[in-house]
Amino acid sequence: MLQDKKLNTVSAILMAVFGLILVIWAGSALKITAIVIGVLLLLEAVALFISYFQDKETPKLIEGIVSAIIGLVFVIKPTFIVSIYPFLLGAVIVVESILHLVQLFGTSVKTGRTWGLIAANVVLLILGIVIMFNPFTTMTVLVRVSGIVMIIDAFLGLLFGVQL
Repeated sequence: MLQDKKLNTVSAILMAVFGLILVIWAGSALKITAIVIGVLLLLEAVALFISYFQDKETPKLIEGIVSAIIGLVFVIKPTFIVSIYPFLLGAVIVVESILHLVQLFGTSVKTGRTWGLIAANVVLLILGIVIMFNPFTTMTVLVRVSGIVMIIDAFLGLLFGVQL
């Protein structure tokens, strides 16, 4: 029981620290994450190249080259990588909203529910456009919100640890 309480406390403190890091240094945390992923891809590329030279299997060489190129892009241009994700997310939201709106306006009967769905899709369309034109800000806000959620989770974890 005491071991569980200590584990919960340590876990909650680590969660709070990581949450604070995300809240305070959201942009840096995103860039560092992209760089770490890039380094991991480069390490994978090295392992694939070594494997290729041992086995002479062409797919391993191709996969190694692709991993190396993607890894280099992640390491050299982390801000670009971070900005791509929200842009693509925004584009998907815009397309989905437009498709839903076309379907909703195509229905002959407009009920209160239909108008509610139309309003919701218009809001989503606007949010998608905002995300597409402010991708880095969107990611920074998302990371900060994630950090706040982690801090709340840590606080609740500490309360739970006290209850044990």
